[in-house]
Amino acid sequence: MKKSILMLCVIFLISMESKAQQERQFIVSNSLSTTKPVSFSVPTFSGPDKDANFYMHRSKNYRIVGWSTLGAGLVASGAGLLLATNSSNDFYNNSNDDAAAVLFLVGAVSGITSIPFMIMATTYKHKARAMVSSQKTGFGVPANVSKDIVGITLQIPLGK
Repeated sequence: MKKSILMLCVIFLISMESKAQQERQFIVSNSLSTTKPVSFSVPTFSGPDKDANFYMHRSKNYRIVGWSTLGAGLVASGAGLLLATNSSNDFYNNSNDDAAAVLFLVGAVSGITSIPFMIMATTYKHKARAMVSSQKTGFGVPANVSKDIVGITLQIPLGK
């Protein structure tokens, strides 16, 4: 009984796999059409190609914005703390305390706002470093594949 159930499961799995392969082959053969779709949209200009200089410039801009918002947040929080410590011991006069709290919260929000800018600056710096040039190759590449491939250069400094 156990052997027959196991055999039925194996046959069922094999038939499912063969059926899935046939359906995928049918979809692929139908997706190859010789007609081109007609489009009435105006092609948009995507701008200049993004190279390493573009990403380094963007990284620099984001880093400047990140450091500026962090500095402004530290100054505002510091001013809020100074106002809070300079207030009198009178519990009924809390006009400076409200201003100190607002300044401290604005500084904290500004400091937290700088975090995404710093992260994006680092991301763009990594993208700039990862940019590689296309290199021509012709050996072992099929005829229908582009001869431009991505290449990575590894430099090992020897000595001084």
